[in-house]
Amino acid sequence: MKTSTLLRFGHVAARYQLTGQRAPLNTMIALTDQCNARCAYCDIPARGRPGLESKALLRLIDELAEAGCARLGFWGGEPLLRPDLGALIDHAHARGLWTSLDTNGYLFPKRAQELQNLDHVVFSLDGSRTNHELNREAGAYDKVMAAIQCAAEMKKPFWTLTVLTRHNLGDIGMILDLAELTGGRAAFQVLHHPPGVASTGAGSLAPEPEALRDALRALLAAKDAGRPVAVSRGTLHHLITWPDYSQRCSYTPSRPRCLAGELWVNIDPEGQLFACSLWPDHKSPPNAVTEGFAAAFERLTAPPCRACLATCFTEVQGLFSLHPAALKEALVNLLPQRSAP
Repeated sequence: MKTSTLLRFGHVAARYQLTGQRAPLNTMIALTDQCNARCAYCDIPARGRPGLESKALLRLIDELAEAGCARLGFWGGEPLLRPDLGALIDHAHARGLWTSLDTNGYLFPKRAQELQNLDHVVFSLDGSRTNHELNREAGAYDKVMAAIQCAAEMKKPFWTLTVLTRHNLGDIGMILDLAELTGGRAAFQVLHHPPGVASTGAGSLAPEPEALRDALRALLAAKDAGRPVAVSRGTLHHLITWPDYSQRCSYTPSRPRCLAGELWVNIDPEGQLFACSLWPDHKSPPNAVTEGFAAAFERLTAPPCRACLATCFTEVQGLFSLHPAALKEALVNLLPQRSAP
């Protein structure tokens, strides 16, 4: 993340702490439900929504910039299936937004030249060839490796993102080796998605709780040893001490208030605005396209939970709460990751 973006995060988060003034500082847009992969833990493609028209998305980006957005992430489905993705990134860049892309990587080498203004890319990686293709399909591993190599050659900052399952806990060392070799960083998350996002069989992929805790402790030790673990120490501690991995959210009143809907939001392929992608079953969400973003954001309600298992939301919660350790981690992530000689 750019220093200027991090400074904007700090400024707006501090203003919120002092005045309660909300802003869509960190916004994710799901451009489409459609996907060219079939992951065992994901049911998003079954929704089938192609996404908004380009004109509506360009207008939405303008409205987000005016409302105070600093970081705009594109996800899906598979966002690289959108022919207009490069134009959307270019427009966001012109509006001063820091952009990121979550992708399976299959189309990244083919589309790379359109993505020069993209600031950061995250490639889904499930581990070794065997485990990556066990979760997806034959040929998937070579495709994501080609995407990682392409990003490395472009010197495009990238992470891999691995969902920890019962099959790939033993692949953590290999994933970190790959990050060191290619100059990236490796992020990890636990299964946490709600019905409608997670597949019906996702629960069968969950590791035994103590095996998962051991893997998370190993990641913490690897991070302390200087390996390129992208997850912060605070988030790793949060996950290690989570009492029940079958419960994705906590409603414990003693926990600090979650800032979803206050400083970060999610927009789905129909323009519906949610505080968080873990609450896609909201009965009557505002629509950022038909109502306009400002009006939709005004009537957006916060979710009832206080904390969750999602790595991404736990990270921004710490950052936007201005926790010193989270700020330090963010500064460290500004430094380039050196590839192995």
